Amino acid sequence: GAPQGLRFGEMLRTRFTDMFACRIPLMNGPMAGVAGGELAAAVLRGGGLPFIAVGHAKNLESLDTEIGIYRAKTPPASPLCLGFITFSSTPSLAAILAKYKPLAVQFTAPAVLEDGSNIKIARDAGVRYIFAQVGRVADAREAIAANVDCIIAQGREAGGHGLRSELACATFPLCVAILREVEKHETPPLLLAAGGIVDGRGLAAALAVGCDGVVVGTRLVATKEALGGREGKEALVHADADSVIRTQVFDAIGNTLSTSPWPPPYDSAGALHNSTSKRWHDALPELHAALKAEGPSGPIASAYKSGAQNPDVTGVWMGEGVGSVEGIERVEEVLGRVEW
Repeated sequence: GAPQGLRFGEMLRTRFTDMFACRIPLMNGPMAGVAGGELAAAVLRGGGLPFIAVGHAKNLESLDTEIGIYRAKTPPASPLCLGFITFSSTPSLAAILAKYKPLAVQFTAPAVLEDGSNIKIARDAGVRYIFAQVGRVADAREAIAANVDCIIAQGREAGGHGLRSELACATFPLCVAILREVEKHETPPLLLAAGGIVDGRGLAAALAVGCDGVVVGTRLVATKEALGGREGKEALVHADADSVIRTQVFDAIGNTLSTSPWPPPYDSAGALHNSTSKRWHDALPELHAALKAEGPSGPIASAYKSGAQNPDVTGVWMGEGVGSVEGIERVEEVLGRVEW
């Protein structure tokens, strides 16, 4: 064990903490509708690297508000880090980067566009650090070839959007496989583990595997500073690992209603296994056929839309670490336990 009097926090120096001058090698997932200015400011105070979600870049007024909140609640030179859903936000990317000049950006779905344009736009805008979230080794190779600064290995256990289950890999086997790729390079990018990590045990496991740090998502959804309704946060408190499913059901229905439909293979999410997923998970072809016939105003899509606040109907994103969520707390309480 550690020498008497030496806290786990004092053993947490990694390339990540050195690079970003933070106490804990941890960032929050830039989850759309969750990671706003309050959450980011609290992550910074708690010792981690804070990210604000740009998401699909559909509501730039709201983004401006959240960045304003973050800047008002943090010291002047605090790092601004923004997370983008690549397939939908790239048309707005250059303008957002020019306006806010973030220190770091994260790209996901996909991490690197086929023509590499998202990485080029970020580099041309002077972004210092580019984070690329991937769910398989082939995508990690692309990100390494694009000279990103940090790779996030998102495992199948993660909550929210990620690769379809049959294409995905568990978090730690994925990390080990990507480490083999990373280590071939003279200036290897950082590697962070994402998926199922909710506390110091998960962080310790990631560091033992060889990662430079972790991304925490689900645990930070159930905090006072996170955006989002009370019903969804309470659902996380009551759920455990057996409550979670990775499914295409919520995207199949949600895409019918959305102006930014999720493309394959990212049209899959870790979520509460509720009445909607129980009805359709094993009947996806039937669901797709019904939605095609009915359209966005048909009974399936309408029931889903009207149940948007009901955790038994709507998609409530959560990862398999959700069983460790015992209450809706302040971010600094959560991170304080990680650090100890």
